[in-house]
Amino acid sequence: MSTDVKIDVLWVLLCSILVMFMQVGFCCLESGSVRSKNSINVALKNILDFVLGAFLFWVVGFSSIFGSSLGGIIGVGSVFSVEGASPVDITFFLFQLMFSTTAVTIISGAVAERLRLRAYLVIVGVVSVLVYPAYAHWAWGGDVEHGFGWLRSLGFVDFAGSAAVHAIGGWVALAATLIVGSRENRFDSPYSLSKSNLTFAILGVFLLWIGWFGFNAGSTGDFSEGVPLILLNTLLASLAGGIVSFFASQYFTQFIRVRYISNGILSGLVAVTASCNIATPFEAFVIGGLGSMVAIWCFRWLDRLRVDDAIDAFAVHGATGVFGLLAVPFVGDWTWFSVSFFQQLGVQLVGGVVVVFWGLVVTGGILFVLNKIYPFRLGLDKERFGLNVEEHGERTELSDLVNEMEYHYQTGDFNPLNPFEPFSEIGQIKEHYNKVLGKVVEEQEKSVALSQIISQERDLLEQRVEHRTKDLSLTNDALREAKEIAEHSTSAKSEFLANMSHEIRTPMNGVIGMASLLEYTELDEEQADYVQTIKSSGESLLSIINDILDFSKIEAGKLNIESVPFDLPAAIAEVFDLFAFRAVEKRLELMYRFDEHIPVMVVGDVTRFKQVLSNMVSNAIKFTDEGEVIAFVRAEPWEEERYKIEVSVCDTGIGIPDSKLSNLFHAFSQADSSITRKYGGTGLGLTISKRLIELMGGELTVSSVEGQGTTFTFWIAVSVERHDPEPVVECLAGKHILIVDNNRKALEVLRATVQQWQMQAVVCEKAADAHAVLSETSIDVVLLDIELLGTSGKVLAEELHALYPGIPLVLSYSLNYSSSNLLEASAFRIPKPIHPKRLREGLARLLSAGIGDHVQ
Repeated sequence: MSTDVKIDVLWVLLCSILVMFMQVGFCCLESGSVRSKNSINVALKNILDFVLGAFLFWVVGFSSIFGSSLGGIIGVGSVFSVEGASPVDITFFLFQLMFSTTAVTIISGAVAERLRLRAYLVIVGVVSVLVYPAYAHWAWGGDVEHGFGWLRSLGFVDFAGSAAVHAIGGWVALAATLIVGSRENRFDSPYSLSKSNLTFAILGVFLLWIGWFGFNAGSTGDFSEGVPLILLNTLLASLAGGIVSFFASQYFTQFIRVRYISNGILSGLVAVTASCNIATPFEAFVIGGLGSMVAIWCFRWLDRLRVDDAIDAFAVHGATGVFGLLAVPFVGDWTWFSVSFFQQLGVQLVGGVVVVFWGLVVTGGILFVLNKIYPFRLGLDKERFGLNVEEHGERTELSDLVNEMEYHYQTGDFNPLNPFEPFSEIGQIKEHYNKVLGKVVEEQEKSVALSQIISQERDLLEQRVEHRTKDLSLTNDALREAKEIAEHSTSAKSEFLANMSHEIRTPMNGVIGMASLLEYTELDEEQADYVQTIKSSGESLLSIINDILDFSKIEAGKLNIESVPFDLPAAIAEVFDLFAFRAVEKRLELMYRFDEHIPVMVVGDVTRFKQVLSNMVSNAIKFTDEGEVIAFVRAEPWEEERYKIEVSVCDTGIGIPDSKLSNLFHAFSQADSSITRKYGGTGLGLTISKRLIELMGGELTVSSVEGQGTTFTFWIAVSVERHDPEPVVECLAGKHILIVDNNRKALEVLRATVQQWQMQAVVCEKAADAHAVLSETSIDVVLLDIELLGTSGKVLAEELHALYPGIPLVLSYSLNYSSSNLLEASAFRIPKPIHPKRLREGLARLLSAGIGDHVQ
């Protein structure tokens, strides 16, 4: 068969030897890139793929490529024979055999660490017999006499096998990788798969680099003038690939990675292979750099798609090989081509598309069917243990160590490991593992001895527990009997006190009543003083008795909560009216405020509600020496058409230390024992109040700052008998009212109250401010505290009446204020604490009639 190639036998044989180094390079690259447990399998795969690939190329491949072309599709001829073959023919055969074995070797690394060896040899057979020979015939094959392959006839250029060797191998590798799947934990583990020896992998790159010079230079057929340029272009392209990958590795990983550098160099070599004979050195450098970028983009893209190509065979050979084909029309002297640029680009594009279709689709389909018939994967269990042992039965120090560890795990026999070579890395691991085993055996012996001691102690302890249990049983029976007697006694005492309520209260009420009647008889001064002492002492004693009896009733469970309709605002007003004189005596401001959503008629226990509120207000006045006591009453809808009524009583008194708050609601206790001596009381009021609130389904809480005041807040849930929203009084809406009071809190409460009636409020604390407001602002009514400090409220009232006779004047006063000091010209007068309803009705009458009746 004629090759139509001028052959320099010595040169091509020398290049063939260099290409043979590529087989060694692929073996080193793959062996160093996989785990140690699979390294023997990798080495055997590489040598067997060379043996089988070379044999099949001799039997079938060579004639299929270079035999007489059958319609441009495949070559036909007999097995290559040295009989009658010239040295030139033999030399050409040997060089092309190296190309064929290189194509099948590319696939080996891509599917490493997961294939049966026999399955891999099947793939080698398919590629050696059909895939590579067919495409090589289309690109290179045939002869002048019988015609060329159809791509070569179109003018297709692939000088040294960028497509026929590398691209075909790379795309078949991608197909095989997709079919067999990824290695276990390749993408699902936070750890990278270990490499057996990256230094060995770098050695493989160097050997491939050397082989590539023979690969490209030998394709000339002889040592011509173009060889030096080819060698220079090969070198420059690989250097460009290495430089680009260096910067790409730093950019993407912040480190210099072996994967990036090795792939960059190899992809530069692949990219320039198709055009190394016609490119200028600068063009070769550019092609190598761009090829490196293509490879890096591809293997990063495949990682994102979770495609496991162990040595990035597709990125380096498949994708970059096609790129090298398409780069051909862009380089060299155009006199080299016999067609236009676009025609040549079209032919190269066809060749690239055919590579993809033939290598990925057709070959992928064949491999898919073969995998269904004879599964390629070995199985996860065997892959985990390693292909060296499972596929080849090869023992290593590492496999022996794993086997012995597994034996220890399965049997629990922790005798030391078998003898080992102490100076290897595995030997050092065994040495330290034996030390651990010795410690384990020692601890086992101690554990056995300790277990025996524990067993004896347990038996003794069980006997002691049995005797002790009998003693405790007798003791528990005695305790239970004593507890029942104590509970019965306590219940009897509580029930006695609860039943004595009438018997104790009746004579005390009689004593107080008789003392009251005695006051109205003719008594001298000394007798009247005695009677007053009897009366006040009796009232104090009755209050204490009431607390004790109420507490006893609660403890005995005999206090019942009533549910009757009552007027909520009126009940609150009654409590505050009750304490008005006590507040005046201590010169305290006493006030309360409702929110606008407060219901009128509610269903609950009015007596107990007033009792709790009275206790809160009484305590606030008792422990406050100056300032004010203010109650805020709020309402909000609750569950099942009920309302939550919340009352907060705030004072500016002595406050309670944080350390005392936890004991505040305990029976017969106060924040400090000295308080009882100074202020009096049983210490039961808060306890009773808390129990009453809980019986009414609510909660009582407290917050306090020592020296600044205390706020008690309680809430109860009530049903609403009638919810009359506070009426909007049209004659008040929009009216301007001036409020003068030297108590800032009182001003805030009064302003908020009148604003609920849609009035416009202006407030001031001083007489001078009141004059300024009236001189500058249109005011409809003035509300003045007649006991204004700093100047006599009466003097200010007289001045305002004289200066502004048309503005109605409303005076607020304390109950102990002398009526002779009240200004007769006032529109009406209202006692403190100011009842909101009473104030609203008075203002409405005043502003609707223009002149109001005096309200005493």
